[in-house]
Amino acid sequence: MEQEGAEGVPGSEADDAVIQRVLDGDTEAFALLVRRHSQRVHRVGFAWFRDHDDAEDLVQEVFTKAYSKLASFRGGSLFSTWLIRIAYNTATTGKARKRVHEEFHEDAYTIGDNPVEAEAVAREAAREVREALATLSPEQAICVELAFFQDLSYIEISKASGFPVNTVKSHVFRAKRLLRERLDPGLGGMT
Repeated sequence: MEQEGAEGVPGSEADDAVIQRVLDGDTEAFALLVRRHSQRVHRVGFAWFRDHDDAEDLVQEVFTKAYSKLASFRGGSLFSTWLIRIAYNTATTGKARKRVHEEFHEDAYTIGDNPVEAEAVAREAAREVREALATLSPEQAICVELAFFQDLSYIEISKASGFPVNTVKSHVFRAKRLLRERLDPGLGGMT
C-alpha cells in the first residue's frame, strides 16, 4: 500500500502512522490529518456545491465523520481516497446546503501589459467558466474536480465516488465536451 504524508513534505510522518497514534489515544494527532487533507476535501465540496461556505460546512462534517469512523479505516486504499469517499457520500446525501456558485479565482488570468484590459478579460473569462461549470451535473463536476484539479486517476475516482471506472470516464468525457461547447461554441461537437 502506498503511504501518504504531508503533501509535498519529505520525511513527514505517514498518514497510517498518524492514524495509529490517534487510535492509540493521541486524539490531538488528528489535527495533523485535518491540516493535510482539509484543502482537498474543500475542493471536493466546492466542486459539488460551487460555494465556499457550503464547502467549509462539508469539510467540518467530513472530518467529524472521519474521526468517529477512523477505527473502520482498514488501509486498503490511501487515507485521502477514503476521506474523499466520505466527502462524496456526505455531499450526495444533501446534508450540506447547496447554493449557486458565485466565486472564481480571477487572479489566474493575466493578459497583456494593460491592467485595465487584463482585469476586464479576467472578469469575462471567470464569468464564462463559472456559467459553464454551473451547467455540469454534480456527478460530472466532482469527476472533473478529482481528475483535473486533484490529479486522481480514474481508478482512484471510482474508489472515492463509488462509480464504476467506465462511468467515471463517461462523466469526464461528457463534462469536457459540455465545457468545450459552452466555452468555445465555434468548435461545435468537435472533440
